[in-house]
Amino acid sequence: MTPNPKIRELIVSMGIMPESEHYDIAERVISQCVDIAYQYDEPKMSGPGMIIASRIETHFGVEE
Repeated sequence: MTPNPKIRELIVSMGIMPESEHYDIAERVISQCVDIAYQYDEPKMSGPGMIIASRIETHFGVEE
């Protein structure tokens, strides 16, 4: 797994030396946040939840 630079930056900003399990946890949290944002607007397929989810994915370089 190639560590995402934004996730690494987040982990280091907390004063933690990044290890593989830290990336796994961070990626799961980010994935859950994206899912919640998408679910907010799922019935209408547009709205602030979709915009927020997209911005989170772009910021953290989430790949489908």
